[in-house]
Amino acid sequence: MLASIHQPVYLPWQPYFGKIASSDAFIFLDDVQYPGGKGFFNRNCIKGANGSILLTAPVTGRSERLSVKDQALSTGSGWQMKHWKSIASSYAKAKFFSEYSPPIQSFFLDQEWLQFSDMTVAFIKLMCGLMHIKTRIYLASELVAAPRSGLDHILELLDGCGAGAYLSGTGEGSMRYMDADSYKAKGVALHWHEYAQRPYPQLWGAYVPDLCILDLLFNLGPQALEELLSCSNIKPHDV
Repeated sequence: MLASIHQPVYLPWQPYFGKIASSDAFIFLDDVQYPGGKGFFNRNCIKGANGSILLTAPVTGRSERLSVKDQALSTGSGWQMKHWKSIASSYAKAKFFSEYSPPIQSFFLDQEWLQFSDMTVAFIKLMCGLMHIKTRIYLASELVAAPRSGLDHILELLDGCGAGAYLSGTGEGSMRYMDADSYKAKGVALHWHEYAQRPYPQLWGAYVPDLCILDLLFNLGPQALEELLSCSNIKPHDV
């Protein structure tokens, strides 16, 4: 079984879902510390009439160095309504908006999300369902009771879900855990996931890359999964 691992993030971009779709199992790394600083952990872009629009899910108490599963969202700002209005106004004319928007609207408007992990995991599962991604989903916090650190934790999680192969990204964060001998010693085959994004029909003029998954879904609809798999390339470690 080929498994991949990643922290839950807000409005993930296409390579994130490409890796999920290319795996037999996917583990949400929710038992590590929520990262400090500014990154794309709690934000991503959609495409509007005037270009990219950055949507940020507000978190609170970063200085407390909480785990991802314990990280709270800020409340009272109406950010969920604001984000949905931005999404709806940007994609209302997209070919598949009317087909896929009802459950996404419900996600934003029918529940006030209090925890970052609960919210992001629910959204990613929703997107997987809409795109018919059948990958088995696990939470790291449910696989192991007392997480170890670094590479040992990755190997522990792979063992916990019965994976004999690991699909890793090639980004800086993933490469910190690349010790081929350690994987080999555990009987785990190591593979790389590479994603070659390519232009597809979008609203609002010239193609803009690196947008969140909603852009692909609303514009390609039932072809979104095929696009994710076509852009994904899996390479064995020794290639």
